[in-house]
Amino acid sequence: MYAANLLLFVITYILNSNSYSSQFNAEPLLGNTYVITAHDNVEEQKICLSPGCIHTASKVLEYMDPEVDPCDDFYEFTCGNFLKKTNIPDDKSSVTSFSIISDMLQEQLRTMIEEPIQDNEPKPFQLTKKLYRACMNKTLIENEGLRTIHAILQELGGWPVLEGPMWSEADFDWRQSVYRFRKVGYSVDYFIDFSVGVDVKNSTKRIIDLDQASLGLRREFLTKGLDDKIVGAYYNYMVDIAVLFGADRDRAVRELRESLEFEMKLANVSKIR
Repeated sequence: MYAANLLLFVITYILNSNSYSSQFNAEPLLGNTYVITAHDNVEEQKICLSPGCIHTASKVLEYMDPEVDPCDDFYEFTCGNFLKKTNIPDDKSSVTSFSIISDMLQEQLRTMIEEPIQDNEPKPFQLTKKLYRACMNKTLIENEGLRTIHAILQELGGWPVLEGPMWSEADFDWRQSVYRFRKVGYSVDYFIDFSVGVDVKNSTKRIIDLDQASLGLRREFLTKGLDDKIVGAYYNYMVDIAVLFGADRDRAVRELRESLEFEMKLANVSKIR
């Protein structure tokens, strides 16, 4: 798997950065070490010497195990040292050459987001930095407690399990809820999933795509019912969150069970994605 990922990366990089016709062959040296030579078919060989090309070539050589005969074990030859030198951290189940690049990119993005906000920066950049700072301000989050989330819930129309006797089912209109969710920037696919896409029959036109609502838990679990341990844990989590927000536990147990049973019915009639 690691070899396939590495080779795919190398091939993609070479195709995007270099294009020249050469014949390659591997010649054995002493100690089962192999060297790759090229015989040019053009008058002048085009070699990429940019920092990116040199760095990539260095990584390829670093991951290779020259002590292995590629005719005996090609994967070990190309990625043997990658397997030996790479440690899987506790927070990951696997590590590939692509995941390493992704981690480096995430670290670079974090560094950029933590830079001071400039007045001449585009608005999306400023908003991203402000949002990051708000999320990282643990002191403010602890001081605010649940006040902010309660205010948002009220703006969305309220949560029945928290409203108790004050909740009026007759006043509920799902279309108004869609509008409120959109207004504050939340997804509305819990009611009905819709988006604007390209018409496959005429790419110059756009269509409104309607789809089934999203579920809080994957369909294959919900269809097993409450006896399933994952569904049971999901239900207990719902109740605990409602109680944490201030709901009466007995009311939360009763109403959220009804909510979950309705969600399971939706799962039974929904299509497999």
